[in-house]
Formats: sequence, structure tokens, C-alpha cells
Amino acid sequence: SKNKAENAKWRRKELAAELGELTFKRVKLTKELNENAQRSNEIGDEMEKFNGK
Repeated sequence: SKNKAENAKWRRKELAAELGELTFKRVKLTKELNENAQRSNEIGDEMEKFNGK
């Protein structure tokens, strides 16, 4: 029916918007994760220097 097709169209739009949001969040979190890994490496280097290695 026409209604079903219309509903499906809107549902696809909603899902596309949700996917866009989630993709954006993933990019943001990946960036944070990389920054944290970098910081962790820097801290490890500092500790090695401090321990005289």
C-alpha cells in the first residue's frame, strides 16, 4: 500500500540520520582513543627515563 511505502521511506531517512550521528561519534571517539594512546606512550617514555632505562 501507499502508506507502507511512505512509512518505509521515512524510516530509511531516520536510519540514515542515525547512522550519520553514530559515524560522527565514532570518528570523535577514535580521535580521543588515538590521543589517549599517544599520551600513554609519552607517559611510558617519561617513566623509562625516570627509571634510568
